[in-house]
Amino acid sequence: MIKNKKVFIIEDYKDTLIILKRILKKENLEVETATTGEEAKKKFPLFRPDVIILDINLPDTNGLDLIREFRKVDPDIEIIVLTAYAELENAIRSVRERVSDFIAKPFDTRYLLHSINRCLEVRKLKKQIIRSEKIRLLGEMAAGITHVLTILFLL
Repeated sequence: MIKNKKVFIIEDYKDTLIILKRILKKENLEVETATTGEEAKKKFPLFRPDVIILDINLPDTNGLDLIREFRKVDPDIEIIVLTAYAELENAIRSVRERVSDFIAKPFDTRYLLHSINRCLEVRKLKKQIIRSEKIRLLGEMAAGITHVLTILFLL
C-alpha cells in the first residue's frame, strides 16, 4: 500500500463508514468522510483526496451524480463505487462516468485495498506522465529560444 495518501469516503451507513475508516487508517491512509452529497461537495475541494470511495445511495442524491462535480475540481480523481445496489444499470453508469472500480457490498477487504492501491498507482503514473510532458515542452522551448538567439547573433 502506498502510505500517506488521502482517501475520501462518502457513505451514509454509519457502520460501514466506521469499518472503512478503521481499515484505511491501519494502512496509514489519511481519511475524510461525508454522509451526504452536500457534505461531500463542501469537503472535497478542501481535502483534495487521491481516491474517493463512493456509495451510490445517499440520503440527498445519487452518488453517481456527484462524480461530474468532483471531476470539475480534479479531472483525474480516482473513484471507487462501493454499493449494495449493484444492479447492471448502476454498473453501466459507473463505467460511463469512468470510475476506477465498482465493488458490491458486502466487500472483500483485501480486494478493496488492492483496488485503492491500484488507483494510487494510476494517479502516480498520471502525474509522472504530466511531469515528463512538461519537461519535454520546456526542452522544446529552450531549443527554440537557442535557435532564435543564434540567428540574432549571426545578424
